[in-house]
Amino acid sequence: MTTTSYAVLGLLCVQPWTAYELAGQMRRSLRFFWPRAESGIYREPQKLVDLGYATAMTVAAGQIGRAS
Repeated sequence: MTTTSYAVLGLLCVQPWTAYELAGQMRRSLRFFWPRAESGIYREPQKLVDLGYATAMTVAAGQIGRAS
């Protein structure tokens, strides 16, 4: 795993994020001292799923963040 993998995994420990939300969190919190290309951040969640460190779920469009 790369250092980016560990950073994304740390963010996923806080709450389940979409890849888009993860990129935004990285941009807001880490870019000043640890800049990363957003394209690489978008690939990390799938890498973590493939390694067994994270799980993925599919939700219908518009369902993210809605209370039931």
